[in-house]
Amino acid sequence: GFTKEGWTPLTPLDNFTEWVKCDFDSAITPDEASLLLYFPPYTYYAFLGPEPNATAVDYLVTDRKGYSFVTECLARNFKKDRVKLNSVVTAVHTAEDCVCAAVNGSSRYCGRYGIMTFSIGTLHAAVNKAENSVCFKPPLPTWKQDAIRNATPVFYGKVHLLFNSSFWNVTKEDQQVLGYVSNERGYYASYIIDKLTPNVITVDVAENLAVRVSNQSEKETIGEVMTILRKMFGPEIPDPYRAVVSKWSTDPLFSCSYTAYRTGVPENVFDLLLKPVNGSLYFAGESMNSSDYGYTHSGYGSGAYVAHQIAHLLSPSHYHHIAAEIRHKVKAD
Repeated sequence: GFTKEGWTPLTPLDNFTEWVKCDFDSAITPDEASLLLYFPPYTYYAFLGPEPNATAVDYLVTDRKGYSFVTECLARNFKKDRVKLNSVVTAVHTAEDCVCAAVNGSSRYCGRYGIMTFSIGTLHAAVNKAENSVCFKPPLPTWKQDAIRNATPVFYGKVHLLFNSSFWNVTKEDQQVLGYVSNERGYYASYIIDKLTPNVITVDVAENLAVRVSNQSEKETIGEVMTILRKMFGPEIPDPYRAVVSKWSTDPLFSCSYTAYRTGVPENVFDLLLKPVNGSLYFAGESMNSSDYGYTHSGYGSGAYVAHQIAHLLSPSHYHHIAAEIRHKVKAD
């Protein structure tokens, strides 16, 4: 599409411009991304789903309780003994009337229905039979494996550098974004300085660089970033006293950051991803939200959609009343 409009990146600045507009959010190059399933990178939806009056606003969470507090609030009404933490699922057994999850190689939890919300990276590892990956018994049918392979795990991360003071120019703007142009596409290209997080510089990394950052030491990453910052601000600027680095690709419970869809992906891929196996094992997650994949709220919306389907199967007569109560309570909270 870019080429037909006369755009062909030839210089480092061209590549930087394209990276900011495409790779920065999708973590995939434009020549690889599916135009059929590519949604605008600055389309944001309200937390409970697409709303007519939703606006394109990006919010930065600065509460010291962290973003996890959102999940904790949603989970307040679950009994503590019903949520099993630090329990790694090693195998999933499915039949027409039952789903069983083997946990840590010993305990088993069974039910009439199951909802699987593994990341697409975890599912890829499973269908490719990677070492220490979850095992499906019997193996997932071919159509489901093909659908999973059509959803591409991509890699994106952040490097947060914390300093004792601000050595950069403080402006009236709430946020400053600095760009670094290099011969290597996307090499520590974006730096964010936000007034809500003083003395912090956030660096965005994507694709191969995000994988490399996940696998190398934080000391190496800090050294690479500081080399660039000293080109920007001078050789006398101090080192950070701390760094926080995303390592999604090396976390065995994720193995990626989120999902992208490449050229040639079948138009019905989301139907196949969502389709249950044996009528008992359902799938949900950010990768399976056709309207807005790739975000945290995408996973929430997908999970709620599938949970409502199962609730209807279990108790059709009470379903609509229960669903209305849940929606009212979540909005109130």
